[in-house]
Amino acid sequence: MLMVNQEGGRFNGLDWPDVTLLPGAMALGASGDPELAREVAVAVAEQLRALGVAWNLAPVCDLYGPDGNPALGTRSFGSDPERVAALVAAWVKGTQAAGVAATAKHFPGLGGGVDPHTGISAVKSLPGGALLPFQEAISAQVGAVMVGSQSVADIDPGVPALFSPKVVEDLLRDRLGFTGVVVTENLSIPAVIRHAGGIGEAAVRAIEAGADLLLLDSEIGRRKPEHAVRESNTVLAIRREAVVAAVMRAVETGRLTRERLAASVRRVDALTARFAISDPGELLDEQTWQDADRRAAAAALRVARSAVTVVRADADALPLRLSPSGVVGVVRIPPASKLRADTSWRAPFTLPNALQEHHARVQFVDVPEPGDALPAATSINRWEAAVVVTHNGCHSSADHLAVARKLSAKPFPIIHLATGDPVDLAESPAQVTIASYSPDPASIRSVAHVLFGARATGILPFRSPVWDKS
Repeated sequence: MLMVNQEGGRFNGLDWPDVTLLPGAMALGASGDPELAREVAVAVAEQLRALGVAWNLAPVCDLYGPDGNPALGTRSFGSDPERVAALVAAWVKGTQAAGVAATAKHFPGLGGGVDPHTGISAVKSLPGGALLPFQEAISAQVGAVMVGSQSVADIDPGVPALFSPKVVEDLLRDRLGFTGVVVTENLSIPAVIRHAGGIGEAAVRAIEAGADLLLLDSEIGRRKPEHAVRESNTVLAIRREAVVAAVMRAVETGRLTRERLAASVRRVDALTARFAISDPGELLDEQTWQDADRRAAAAALRVARSAVTVVRADADALPLRLSPSGVVGVVRIPPASKLRADTSWRAPFTLPNALQEHHARVQFVDVPEPGDALPAATSINRWEAAVVVTHNGCHSSADHLAVARKLSAKPFPIIHLATGDPVDLAESPAQVTIASYSPDPASIRSVAHVLFGARATGILPFRSPVWDKS
């Protein structure tokens, strides 16, 4: 049974040009509508099912915390446990009603400011309500739960969750009553391998803790050169061989029992029987795919329209009022491109076209680096408004506010649009700050509608000390 990370928004394993990508979790958090979350989940699941994929490693159940973990961002529905739990339950029900297994992750909740792809994030305790989204996912009969690599001192000090029987067996199985498949966070993450002392030992420790399925990287990346894919697959094949050998040794020495492995096989078989595609006629049917993608496009537009959030707007700054010869300057700051669990930075930039749909004249400036020079003053003097666009700049070492500050003295309104983490907008000098939560075309078109008079209904779905400084 094929699986994929297809969360919408920031992280999509199938981000192919002919696949409609939907806004992600935080956009749904801004809309606050569980029915819309269910609709989006159905749309994503129908796309996956039409492509032969029956297991989605979503939804993210982690609460957006005050530390702004760079691995999370807009992948989270927000910071309010009850609101997040309702959206998680709706996503699970929608996904599984459409024939695709859902996965609640990253149990017991990703915390701390350390990206788990580069280090083991350690927190003293879970924030209040952190387990509620997972509880609601379990109540919705979620097929799988992914256990993360973070450690929680109050539960099992210094032990990553995926290696901890106290997390998997005591908390997830016994206390929360989960009987489905437990899948690990990616064991190929360097921080996990380092902590265990090798990929084979990591696999055995995860099974000892209670995991049923070991997640290892695969490599079908369309954006890498063929030789890079080949080299990566060679490394991954070696790792898989090491995992199999380590598990076999553990069984031979009695460290793992056959009964323990058999219990995991039964759970995985049950999930496969529940969701796997058994009719070859379902696969790659062109009409089925077109219908699914068309419904996804409609759902994307509905959630985008409901999500766009005007975080701050000075009086009379919106809607934009342009003279017949007036120009809107669009300044794009380079997106943060080195975050893990992020494919959204590669999205095509569609804002100039979206503004032109409203008959605006646009001058587009793609700034190679935030501190680089803007166009000559004679060109900027023709502008009657400027839109500065950032994408996860708060997780970059570059000064993503530099351009907005340079433009702030100009005699026209400055709009700062964050297409990724809205914390980009904290401390922005712009007269108008807007969060779209996603750079997909539907979200950007919805922003353009708001700039020219449509009502924005989204509500910022989190608070944090960083944000409160603005």
